[in-house]
Amino acid sequence: MVDRESTPLTRILPYAYHAYPWRKRYLPNIMQIAFPRESTVGRRFCLRRSLREIGRPARCRKGAWPFGSCQSELPSHCLNGAESAPYNSGGKQMGIRRTASALLAATAALTFMASAEQGAAQTQGGALVVGVEQDVSGFDNFKVLSFAHFRQYILQAIYERMFEVNGDTQEINPIHALSATPSEDAKTWRVVLRQGVKFSNGEELDADAYVTHFTRLLTGLDGRFAGRYRRLMGPHLDGVEKVDDYTVDFKFAVPNPGFKDMAAQPNMSWWVTAPKYLAENQDKPEFNENPVGAGPYMLDEWRDGAYVKLVKNPHYWDPDGQYLDELTFLFIPPEVNRVNALKAGDIDVMYVNSRGFLPELEADPNITVFSGPRLSSGQMIGFNHSKAPFSDIRVRRALIHALDRQQVTCAWTGICRDKAENDMYGEGHPWHCPDVTWPEHDPATAKALLDEYAAETGEAVSFNVDHFPNAQAEKTVTAMIDMWRQVEISATQKAGPRGPGFIRPLLSGEFDIFTFVENFSNADPSLVATRFHSGHPSSVQFHLDNPRIDAAVEAVNAATDRDARYAASCAYQQVLADEAAFIPYDHPRMHIAFRDNVGGVQQPFGYTFNAHRLWVTE
Repeated sequence: MVDRESTPLTRILPYAYHAYPWRKRYLPNIMQIAFPRESTVGRRFCLRRSLREIGRPARCRKGAWPFGSCQSELPSHCLNGAESAPYNSGGKQMGIRRTASALLAATAALTFMASAEQGAAQTQGGALVVGVEQDVSGFDNFKVLSFAHFRQYILQAIYERMFEVNGDTQEINPIHALSATPSEDAKTWRVVLRQGVKFSNGEELDADAYVTHFTRLLTGLDGRFAGRYRRLMGPHLDGVEKVDDYTVDFKFAVPNPGFKDMAAQPNMSWWVTAPKYLAENQDKPEFNENPVGAGPYMLDEWRDGAYVKLVKNPHYWDPDGQYLDELTFLFIPPEVNRVNALKAGDIDVMYVNSRGFLPELEADPNITVFSGPRLSSGQMIGFNHSKAPFSDIRVRRALIHALDRQQVTCAWTGICRDKAENDMYGEGHPWHCPDVTWPEHDPATAKALLDEYAAETGEAVSFNVDHFPNAQAEKTVTAMIDMWRQVEISATQKAGPRGPGFIRPLLSGEFDIFTFVENFSNADPSLVATRFHSGHPSSVQFHLDNPRIDAAVEAVNAATDRDARYAASCAYQQVLADEAAFIPYDHPRMHIAFRDNVGGVQQPFGYTFNAHRLWVTE
């Protein structure tokens, strides 16, 4: 039995404090919600981490402070019960964004039996706590253009989507839609919607809602962000048209035989907002803070930097599928803190990003770990194909021959894979191509190719590797440089800036080679293939103009039946290897770790998991 005095926050706060220094400003506000004045938990926490130790006293609210044991540590105006607003940073109040009630009443004792098996009967009621790495920044997918998986865990519970993949069977289940049927040329998909689906405000989810949603994505702000949404759906979407009240047509510029697979993916293109609510509120500053979706849960409270708490949507179309009374997502960076929280029983489930934590979690008798395809294309090194020496295929092949890519996977995670990845799907994926081969580790061949290039051009090979500004990327690149040095390649490395600052040099061509993670979904070959075609906007980061790759991409897009598409997709993967288009070295898998009081967890198949489908046992 897991003992939870008051709330999961009773143990999470120490993790939250140590995660990043800037989170100090949130902590006093979280404590005001988590712990009642003079509570046992409150006194214990104050003794362990006084406000003086935290380093910055919060402005206080009347009646919220102090805990008796901490009085000597509090500023005098707080001891006197002075009232003021929560800490304000840059004019942005760090208070409750939207609340219907306080988070997880601090005096309620929640106890969970640690005895459930995944095959146990579904149960109703209770609260589930999910640990995620950071805050969501908002809930409107037009205002927050984030593909981050931790955000999608939360939003899919609020919005839901047309179809959903069963991770155990990899079958596509109907959710908001009942069917999707292609035209003969696969350029149009007719989707029949489920009747009786309602948003959390009582509006109906019908054809008009879908037309309004996709019109906004593709034409809002003069279509400024249309390309981002289209890329999540593979082939170019022209628009969505209403056929009748519960039928819509998705119109594509080219054949899209994989539409249904992509429509089952949990990305922001598919999450529809109530249209009347949208029309009345989208221009209001608080719109991004108050989502109205048709999923099983709705927002009850969002506290910046701390948590999102969801409760049941009273209008949900399938009330028997609403197993939980409350679903809370706690923001706990970095990952080691989430692991510790799961082991302590302070959270129930988490996504595991780093394989290095798996042995520790798998050894815990109260924790189960499921693994499966993550549906992203992997970690790679990209070349600037427009620039010497990388415009010469001999050099690109030499760089790959010089690497023991299996050993590179060790550097990336600290745990070695059995082998490096050779395609952009990975084992266990339905589109995996096991027969694709890349240049083998062969330093002698690498040296011969480099000598041939130097004799012809008079130039030795030297370059800089731009990598992500994190320790994993630095260790990986260091390992590669050590291997390249063995064949007399001179290479340096440089950590790039975060966010757009890392991408801008790639787009301008001011780089040699770079690390990248192909995070776009590989749910369907059309999503993987299109990005490396010279006519696709995303290919500009590689400055790639390769007729053979273009032809292979076009063959993938021209195929229609499953067998033909699989053959074309694997042929395309082999062309990428033959042309040494990049250096693949690892393929992330999805790992879900959960305590044994949690039921309903499926084998992962994607880069999120469905927390809103889980239940807890007592």
